[in-house]
Amino acid sequence: MINKEEVIKKIISKKYSKILFQGPDGLRNQLLNLAYELRRELSDVEIIVDADRNFGACDIPYDKAVKLNVDAIFHFGHTEFPATREQLSLIKKRIPVEYFPTYEDSSMDKSIIFKIKTMLGNVDKVAVTYSIQYLKQYEWLVKELLREGVNIYNRKISADIDSWRIIGCNIGILGKIKEKINAIIVVSSGLFHALGIGLYTGLPTILVDVGRMDVVNIDREIIRYRSLIINNIEKARDADRFAVIVSTKSFQFNLSTAIYINRYLRDMLRKNSALLIMDHINPEKLEYFPSIDVFIQTACPRISIDDIINYKKPILNIEQFLILVGKKEFEEVYPWREPRLSQV
Repeated sequence: MINKEEVIKKIISKKYSKILFQGPDGLRNQLLNLAYELRRELSDVEIIVDADRNFGACDIPYDKAVKLNVDAIFHFGHTEFPATREQLSLIKKRIPVEYFPTYEDSSMDKSIIFKIKTMLGNVDKVAVTYSIQYLKQYEWLVKELLREGVNIYNRKISADIDSWRIIGCNIGILGKIKEKINAIIVVSSGLFHALGIGLYTGLPTILVDVGRMDVVNIDREIIRYRSLIINNIEKARDADRFAVIVSTKSFQFNLSTAIYINRYLRDMLRKNSALLIMDHINPEKLEYFPSIDVFIQTACPRISIDDIINYKKPILNIEQFLILVGKKEFEEVYPWREPRLSQV
């Protein structure tokens, strides 16, 4: 839910008079309704709602904000993204961005605990992580699991709750401690966060899907996506014509990396390669380039994972390119550890 009072307090304290509202698909209509309400309470404040799709805090609309000459961007649903120095340096005007995480208020049933314990069996040293919307459910789950005697590793590393929050494609502390734990529980909704954690740690991963009020062992999904990624990389080995894609999205812009990959393909591998630039990368746009055998995209790494089945041609991310050219091993990027968990 969006905290209207918090938004009003920020507008008044910073004396903003023109604001661009942005949020993911599920929040856009709520933002429109919020704009209606604020218009009645803050009649001198102009609010514009960004109607385009948003893919997270890595996709802040600075260019739109400059054209609209707003005082600030209010981004709803996420916390700040850890941008690179290159990405920050190329923003012409650093318009202030205020972040307003939204939180799911629903309660969880104790049957969730029973399902988790059944899946874990004798597995101990479990880490619990969450996406920002599900902080309340995370806190409840950790407390209940500890009460049930589950060996939660979180308390041994950091009592700071923020340490266990995942941000989009960034799995945070889990990457550092994956050798010290034996399973991960992800409090989120949908497959996105859990799949990334399972792929990048190789650990048995349980999704506590708050939206569906269900518990899912995603081993099978991890195996399926690993196979799809391997298949794409193998197809790329015999390809000749490549295109390297640069995205104009604020914190997905990686021009220097794209130039390096393009030159490596041409000069080291003797491949035909060209640079493409676009904002939103999708299968329909790439179909206008039928002569290309393989695309390398330098934007969001998850495009080459979650959306992989939607593309007719292989589309690799930066890590997958490094595997292709032998600079990384597949298992280094996408590890796998036995034993796995039971299905319930």
